[in-house]
Amino acid sequence: MARLQGFEAAAIAASALQSELERAKELQRTSDQRIDFLQAHSSKVSAKLQEEQRLSLQQRKTICEWEARWRELEHVRDELAAKVHQLEDLKQQLGADLESARHRDVDLVDQLNKSESVRRRLHEIVQDLKGNVRVVCRIRPLLPVEKQEGKALAKMTIPAANTIEIEPTKPTEKALSFEFNAVFDSQAGQDVVFDEISQLVQSVCDGFNVSIFAYGQTGSGKTHTMQGPEVPDVETEGMISRSISQIFASMHNLQMFGWKAPSSARIRVTSSCARLGVA
Repeated sequence: MARLQGFEAAAIAASALQSELERAKELQRTSDQRIDFLQAHSSKVSAKLQEEQRLSLQQRKTICEWEARWRELEHVRDELAAKVHQLEDLKQQLGADLESARHRDVDLVDQLNKSESVRRRLHEIVQDLKGNVRVVCRIRPLLPVEKQEGKALAKMTIPAANTIEIEPTKPTEKALSFEFNAVFDSQAGQDVVFDEISQLVQSVCDGFNVSIFAYGQTGSGKTHTMQGPEVPDVETEGMISRSISQIFASMHNLQMFGWKAPSSARIRVTSSCARLGVA
């Protein structure tokens, strides 16, 4: 009986041990699983840590680069500030120079106005001495068709700048002598003729009324002298276009020296033609 009880106690103890063993194994499996989980989590944490370290190094490198650029920008800012200071000094100097130049301009304009007044008075005196009415003579050269026909100019001489003498065609006749304000031979160009009347055009700019016209028989060259050929150039343009050009050139020169035309000023150019004949 006592042995039977001993076996039962041993069986109970063995069963208890078996249960403890099973619990121990279960705990071991649970521990292994937690260890595997922790190892996996540790690997992830380690990888993340390495990535964070890499990003941190990259950020440090970027920060260093930006700091270097910031220092460069600060250097550029300082240089620009110095240039701005120089420009401000230059601006002040230019302002002072400009103000001084304005004062000089005022003095120069005043001197110019005085000189222009003197020039006008002297010009008026010269024109009065030359006479209010002037007559000049221009000898027309032969036309190509006249040369082909064998024609020739009348025999004449110009003994003085204002005198022309026509030789007689017969021994019994005397030479004819005529005096003008100026005489232009057949070789004189349009510019030479205009040089004689340009002073009268200047009188127009000074406010005087001037009339310039050509007189002569048909075919004597009046139209050529006054208007030039149908397609004129710099050398052949007539007295009319040259006069207008001189008027506008005079206005431009005065404007360069500060002259301004009044707002009410108007320029009107009127051209007319009349043919007069004597029966």
